[in-house]
Amino acid sequence: MTGPIRQQLSAYVRGDVAVVSLHGELDSLGACILRAHLSEIRRQAWARCVADLVGLAFIDSVCLGLLVRNCTQIRRQGGSFALAGPQVAVHRILSVTGLLSWFEVHDTVEEAIAGAAGRQPAGPEAAPAWGTLMTALPAAHQQDASAQERPRAAWPPPGR
Repeated sequence: MTGPIRQQLSAYVRGDVAVVSLHGELDSLGACILRAHLSEIRRQAWARCVADLVGLAFIDSVCLGLLVRNCTQIRRQGGSFALAGPQVAVHRILSVTGLLSWFEVHDTVEEAIAGAAGRQPAGPEAAPAWGTLMTALPAAHQQDASAQERPRAAWPPPGR
């Protein structure tokens, strides 16, 4: 384990809540460390867990998948898992993938710990399909419905 990856993740306890802080750019290189932190929290049977995203500039699909899996498992055990303070880029990733409304998301760690006026999380059975996560595109990159209805040119062109 290298120094920079170790510094991307830290965990601590506040009251009866386990908090995992994610920093910098978290990609597949940090996935094993993230998995270990989240597994340890579940092993210790914390009923409430918060992922502090305030210092996170980027998260890739591998690590995002780990957060989804962890949240689903904690919910199945009757607990809750919240995200706190996603910055603009991470907020956009959560929005584009449909996870912004699936996760319980708060503006600050303090709000998440208190469980203050956040979104009502969906049950574990409502976990997003991986196909949706992997193929979601920002609206600007999606074709409008009328473009999909236009006839397409024949291929190969006639006479070839």
